[in-house]
Amino acid sequence: MTFVHHPSNPLLTAILQRASALVFAPIEDFGIIPVEAMAAGTPVLANAIGGAVESVLDGVTGAHVHDWDSPSELRAAVDKALASSPAECRCAHSGSVKTSSPARSRGSSSGTCEEGAPERPSSPTPGRGS
Repeated sequence: MTFVHHPSNPLLTAILQRASALVFAPIEDFGIIPVEAMAAGTPVLANAIGGAVESVLDGVTGAHVHDWDSPSELRAAVDKALASSPAECRCAHSGSVKTSSPARSRGSSSGTCEEGAPERPSSPTPGRGS
């Protein structure tokens, strides 16, 4: 594991695009990091208390966690988040996602953004402008 203290915007985007999921446990009025992760196509595990529940759609763009001390709830939340497709993460919060089936897979794009919504690059490269 490597900690990057002040990543550039392109590096942060590349890290988020490659992540399986983002864990956002703080209780805040609003957190920009979950929104940035979803914009990169990455699902979010968010605290069920606080403002993140308004941007992270449980079962669509990630999962809400009510009890961080429960291994079974965390496992279920991880499974739910990993079932989110990158397209749903990028577009669902704006209401612009179309899904082709209820079964979703992180490795495939079961949903597509409508026209005008950004598409995720197939191979993100750190250092590329964003």
